[in-house]
Amino acid sequence: MSHNTLVGGYTQYLTRVQGMPESTVNNLKKQTDDYIWAKDGEKKANTIALTTLHKPKDQGGLGLLDIETRNEAIDAKRLQTLLLPPDLQPTWCKMAMRQLAKAAVKRFTNVGEAALVSPFTQKWRVNMSATNLPENLK
Repeated sequence: MSHNTLVGGYTQYLTRVQGMPESTVNNLKKQTDDYIWAKDGEKKANTIALTTLHKPKDQGGLGLLDIETRNEAIDAKRLQTLLLPPDLQPTWCKMAMRQLAKAAVKRFTNVGEAALVSPFTQKWRVNMSATNLPENLK
């Protein structure tokens, strides 16, 4: 089993479902760096940058999984799903929109949560530092 399969296969499903904290991204990058260069935790410079190793083999790389870029793509697909018309959205979108409405900036809460359908299609904002807003929606 390749390293891409391990890192990609085991992490990307969970990232799609619940997001990936920055600390996990950094940990995976460090583990990948240690795996590729057999550093065993030593702090030493790489002879080839990881950005080069992410490139396909025909471009001088190893085709190594770029976890940050992959996570950005997952977030973009999640946003694309949230922006579907309401009748085409899966159930999780409706639940996510309710969570966003509960975390609306105070000046928008006077209209009531039921009127706050989507911050993407209406003119209301979400308080990104709200404690009741899950990390994967921020």
